Amino acid sequence: DIVMSLPRRGLALVASKPFEDGRLPLTDGFPAIFEEEGWKMLEVSALAGMYMACNALPVNPEVLIMASNSLAPRAIQTEIAALQDAVRAEGIKVHTLDYGYHGFNGGAMRCSTHPLRRDSKCKGCD
Repeated sequence: DIVMSLPRRGLALVASKPFEDGRLPLTDGFPAIFEEEGWKMLEVSALAGMYMACNALPVNPEVLIMASNSLAPRAIQTEIAALQDAVRAEGIKVHTLDYGYHGFNGGAMRCSTHPLRRDSKCKGCD
């Protein structure tokens, strides 16, 4: 959730730019299938990913709810806003919610959407 989000087929939000010390968010890189199939990658820094830049909830292929983070350093907030603008430029309506305090405590947009009630017929869902 903090490294990659797929708002619709062919478009990925990825925190792929290395940390300041050169480490990559995914040590083996992103799966080759994305490049092979011609996916467009909207990229942010690994640090912006840690501040929830890519943490998003697709409502449908035209609507995406994205986390913003008022607790992030100003440069990261700017990077997050630029990613949201890039998503809008792809024709997707973006709704934002500030998840600064949620993220600080270890959860954000996608974590907020876990089901509260499960199908009683589901084996192992108790």
